[in-house]
Amino acid sequence: MIIVDWNIKTDPLKIWNYRRDIFKKVLQSEKPDIFCAQEAYKHQVDFLVELNPGYRYIGKGRNAGDDRGEHCPILYNTTTMELRDNGQFWLSKTPNIPSTYWEWIPRICTWGKFKEKNSGKEFYHFNTHMPLPYNFYGKHKAFGVLESELKKFTGLPKVLTGDFNSHAGSWLWKRIHAMGFQKNPHTKATHMPICKIPLLCFDAIFTTPDFSILEYRLLKHPKASDHFGVLAEVVFK
Repeated sequence: MIIVDWNIKTDPLKIWNYRRDIFKKVLQSEKPDIFCAQEAYKHQVDFLVELNPGYRYIGKGRNAGDDRGEHCPILYNTTTMELRDNGQFWLSKTPNIPSTYWEWIPRICTWGKFKEKNSGKEFYHFNTHMPLPYNFYGKHKAFGVLESELKKFTGLPKVLTGDFNSHAGSWLWKRIHAMGFQKNPHTKATHMPICKIPLLCFDAIFTTPDFSILEYRLLKHPKASDHFGVLAEVVFK
């Protein structure tokens, strides 16, 4: 099973048309079973799905749970994956209601319950985008909600992807490991905040020990976004 995670960068300057073909080609060449994104607007997700037959997606906008605002979508290949259930919650005091408390913008987590058609095995997949690096208090609170919500999903293996806005080795990564997720094979920089120079490892794919990680690498396309993509090939043990 191939999983890709990528903060594809929102489109404030209307330059998506100059970047979108890079993501299209990645989907076509890597053929991921699951493709997760952050900072994605609906027109960006629609483009990826429409030009890549066989893919569908789950996830709503963070503003009000509709099509508006940034999404944390999970695209899945319907040839290899069957969607069994899905939902979304907010990293706030009221997870089931569109809201924000510790940052001026809402933060969300999209989740799906999938069955890998080849093996018949099921798993939960969670995709999120944590508060900004300087918002230390807000990130602690938001992560507490994420931690609490994930505990409600039991009995199946789990995958957690996202832009965590926290570097490898940080308290947040340590708490993810404490939740039962495996350590990543490598922690190379994925975020390029200045002059396209990779400085920090913010983006990651975490799995519970139910999976063996066969490959873990970066998708380096500096013109696509201010983040590199992350790819993991995993198999059920």
